[in-house]
Amino acid sequence: MISRMKCILPIIILLTASLTQADQIFFETWLVKDGTVAENGWEAYSTSSASDVSNTNANSNDISIWSGNGGDALGSYLFTGNNINQTDTFILTNKADPLAINVADITDISYSDRFDSGSDSGWIVALEVDNQWYRSVTDGGHTNTSFGDEPFVFSTAAANWYSFDFTAGSTLDISGTTNPVSDLSGTVTGIGFLLAAQTNSADTARIDTISISYVPEPSTLTLLALAALSIIGVRRR
Repeated sequence: MISRMKCILPIIILLTASLTQADQIFFETWLVKDGTVAENGWEAYSTSSASDVSNTNANSNDISIWSGNGGDALGSYLFTGNNINQTDTFILTNKADPLAINVADITDISYSDRFDSGSDSGWIVALEVDNQWYRSVTDGGHTNTSFGDEPFVFSTAAANWYSFDFTAGSTLDISGTTNPVSDLSGTVTGIGFLLAAQTNSADTARIDTISISYVPEPSTLTLLALAALSIIGVRRR
C-alpha cells in the first residue's frame, strides 16, 4: 500500500499544480529591434479609415519598433510617433496567424508602457472573440514617464467591454459605448491595443512586454486524471 502511494503521490502533486497554476501562453517583447511592426508579427492601423502602417520604416515618425531609450531587459519597444499620434491607432496580432484561446481560461493580461509627460490617453486592451472586436471600457492610464507595468484587471464581464468596428483599410471606429449583451465567451483569435488620438502630436506612446496567462482547459486536466487512474489500475493488477 505504501509503495502504491509513493507511485501515486507525484501524479497527485502534478494534478494539483495544474489546477492552481496559470501558464503563460503568449508573450511579446519585440525581438526584431529597429524593425517594423510587421517584421515583429503584428499589424498596425491608424485614422478612421484604418490605414495600414504596419510597414513604416523603423525610427520613423509613424509607428515602429525602437531599441533606444530603454524598454525592457531586451531593450526594444513599440512606439507611436508624431505623424499618427493625433489619430486613433490600433496594433494587433497578425490575422494570418490567429490565436486560439478560450476567453474563459484567461486569468491575466499584462503589459508595460511609457508616455511623454503631456500625453492625455493611454493604451486600451482589445480582444477579438468569435470574429468580433471588443475594447476595455477604460484605458490603462498614461502617467508612466519611465517604463512600468499597468494594473489592468482582466474580467469577461460585459460591463468592462465595448464592441468597436474595425475593418483593415476601411474602418476604425472606437467611439462606441455599447456593451456586449452578455459576458465575453468563445474563442479569442486576436489581441490588440488601441490608442485614442493625443492632443499633442509630440507626445510619444510606447508599449512593451505584453503577455496573456491562462488556466489549462478542463479537458487537459481530465487526461491527466485518466492517466493517474490507469497507473493505479496497473499497480493493482
